[in-house]
Amino acid sequence: MKRKANVLAQLLICPFINQFPEAIRPYIESIKDVEDDGNCGFRVVSGFMKGNVHEWLMVRSDLLKELETHLHLYEQVVGGTQRAKELLHILSWYESPAPQEHWMTMPDMGHIIASAYNCVIVHLSNVQCLTFLPLQSKPLPSMKRKVIAIGFVDGGHFVQVFLKKGSPMPPIACNWKRHHLSIAKNWNALHVAAIQKFNEIIGVDVATKEVIHVK
Repeated sequence: MKRKANVLAQLLICPFINQFPEAIRPYIESIKDVEDDGNCGFRVVSGFMKGNVHEWLMVRSDLLKELETHLHLYEQVVGGTQRAKELLHILSWYESPAPQEHWMTMPDMGHIIASAYNCVIVHLSNVQCLTFLPLQSKPLPSMKRKVIAIGFVDGGHFVQVFLKKGSPMPPIACNWKRHHLSIAKNWNALHVAAIQKFNEIIGVDVATKEVIHVK
């Protein structure tokens, strides 16, 4: 009975907890849901970067500006001109609700968010976990570095995930390693131990690469 009560209490603090890899659940402090209006991914980013979930319009604008300003770089990062155009289309929507063609998508958007806000993005789901780093800025010292976790649940919804201090971190997205500018090369240095810890505890059923091959 006590165990059941503890489980219910955890679900109140951490809704969707069962939709993340079991090994990472002990490191989740809490989970905050946001409105499910097609702008949920941008609301999550707004919650972390703007202090509230209501500045999602500004987040869309920030990310669109980042993508347009460095379009040639992102064409390389996301695999070509066509995919970059699709991301421009996704971001070009400023109403609620948003149709599915304008929903935030991961992993491609992770690179843009990390670079636009000069922060570390941890993407968590039951099928794919990745870390995204800024592509073209000098690394910030640990005390100034912001690490935010974006959870993907229900096959199409994003939530804010608050991780405990010292939590494991997923491997860094391969396309950061391939395409980051030289000034950004040491962003990963502070996270080596956390990534190693993640690799030690996570199962093989969780993808830690950007492209998932379905057999």
